[in-house]
Amino acid sequence: MFTRITTIALASAGLLFGAHQASAFSVAANGGKDTQGISATQNLAPMISSEFGYQHSDYHDSDANLYSAGLMVHPWWTPIADVSAGVRYQYQDTDYGGGGGVGLVVAGFTKTPIPLVSVGAEGSYTPDGLTHGNLSSSWGASAQARVTLMARTYGYVGYRVQKSKFSGEGNHEIFSGPMVGVSVGF
Repeated sequence: MFTRITTIALASAGLLFGAHQASAFSVAANGGKDTQGISATQNLAPMISSEFGYQHSDYHDSDANLYSAGLMVHPWWTPIADVSAGVRYQYQDTDYGGGGGVGLVVAGFTKTPIPLVSVGAEGSYTPDGLTHGNLSSSWGASAQARVTLMARTYGYVGYRVQKSKFSGEGNHEIFSGPMVGVSVGF
């Protein structure tokens, strides 16, 4: 397990620091009743970014740690919406089992009539066949309202759910509930 975490951390650091010519880098932290997380996003090229994250959950008295690394493409930007899609590898170390997989991620945010406020959602799905270990499949979804605090910095509130299916253990809700967070861009 430690070597897997070390490998993911080294690969993440290599991608982040290898893309030093790109200027946009952000760090986000979030939390809810039974979950806390941190993530980082680095623009690699115009319309392409990498993202890395860690989420811990004690939901329903179970212990879960989720590690992720992804590559997103942001090709659909209009004055009213920002839509992105990509792939994400996520490793889950839970009381129900451990395993990871590659899945699809789609996100979209749009401005509202209220100045500095946007709303949006993100969804991800990792199908059976693209997984390893005890993980059979996984999906997650979130909805957020964001308030811009200053340039490249915003606070957000929302609701997030993560469900996974493990071999021999069935379907389990890893976490579900309201969250708050902040993202700071550099």
